[in-house]
Amino acid sequence: MKSHNEQYKPLEERYLKTRDKETLGKMYLIICSMGRNFVRNYVKKNNLYYQYSSEVIEEKSHDMATIIIARYLNNPNFKIGSASAYVRNSSFLDVMFKNRRHEVFVPFSQLEEAYETKIQNYFFHSSMEVK
Repeated sequence: MKSHNEQYKPLEERYLKTRDKETLGKMYLIICSMGRNFVRNYVKKNNLYYQYSSEVIEEKSHDMATIIIARYLNNPNFKIGSASAYVRNSSFLDVMFKNRRHEVFVPFSQLEEAYETKIQNYFFHSSMEVK
């Protein structure tokens, strides 16, 4: 059986030429599998079985793959040399140690509304205290 890198490289080359979504989906699955392996090895090495259920491991591997696939979608020139090295040194570290929630995206308009409300509440409460 071929390694993850051996499976990934021709898919990446094909995707960069064709921008085919099916190819990108296959790349996603390989990255998920790599991510899953990295998380499982980390859990085993650090005896963290009680903290990482199979659902958490799946979620983290999905987050890792999503980070990388988003980079392909956002940057047409994005290319990685070694898939396993990139997953380990980039998305694995982001997901495992920076405590990010990659799947949460908030529209700018929603942030703007929340900020306006916060400012209005601040001035309203501050003006009440001045009296």
